[in-house]
Amino acid sequence: MNKNLKLSHETLACLRDESFAIVCRLKLTEELKSIEAEKEKIKATRPLLGILASRATRNNYDKSLQEITTAETEIRRNLIQIQRLENWLRSMIYDSLNNYLTLVSPDHQLLDQIETLIQRWQNGLAALTEQAIAFARDARVALTEKDGRNQKLHAMAGLRISSDFLHGEAAKITQIARKTTRISAGKISAQSQLPALPTFRTSAWVDRILVWSPEDCDQDLKIAETEARNFCNEGKTELLIKSDRTRALCVELRKKYIEAYWEKLRAQLPQHDIDQLDANEVIKELTKLYVTTDLKRRQSEIINNPYVIPH
Repeated sequence: MNKNLKLSHETLACLRDESFAIVCRLKLTEELKSIEAEKEKIKATRPLLGILASRATRNNYDKSLQEITTAETEIRRNLIQIQRLENWLRSMIYDSLNNYLTLVSPDHQLLDQIETLIQRWQNGLAALTEQAIAFARDARVALTEKDGRNQKLHAMAGLRISSDFLHGEAAKITQIARKTTRISAGKISAQSQLPALPTFRTSAWVDRILVWSPEDCDQDLKIAETEARNFCNEGKTELLIKSDRTRALCVELRKKYIEAYWEKLRAQLPQHDIDQLDANEVIKELTKLYVTTDLKRRQSEIINNPYVIPH
């Protein structure tokens, strides 16, 4: 990892504030458990026959229950707020660390490269499908051509060209898949690599069936057309699903790599005393730093955007 590049001050500030948010959430969670236990104790003191209990007893019970319920509501509200702030911070930190590691970490750069190759493979599959459609169309033309030997040869010449284009696209995708397998060795298992393509008819096949009897030639043309159309209709979808699984695995590896580095950074931060932490102050300060500031920034962008028509 390139240690000459350092994390930005903004990222370090977010990491520090995230640590406050985590401790604040833990403290509020403990307080909520305590409040819930206290509430159950108060409920247990409820007069069994309220109408027979003295007014003072009923008032004391109602007051205690109301106070504990209000406290519980406040804690739950604060807990929701700090969880939102924590998620906000996590999103910003994740994006920052992802960008940082893309610059400094060879392992992370390799995952980027693998994802790019997978995208190229999927784009190539779309181009391959177009060529398979053209091949199926030309096979149908050759199959239905009955107006003499010369017309048949002309149709077969078109099919031969389609076959060459089809194999050219397939070769490109195969090369991408091989490169992906090579650079992802040790990270992605063989079972989870990009799927292999089906075998397509070659121009040599076209030359071969030309010397067959018309019946045998037409029969093989029909089979070839069906194979190409099946690939376009179902085969490519299965391949895309498998390639999406490979991509998802790569995304998960990236996430785990970022999380592992993130944990190392957290371990280097100073620890906070949970008993000395004021949850209300933490929420107030983090809301001011991130939520309020972000709202002002968005409003400023809208005001200064010449394409936004004011209401």
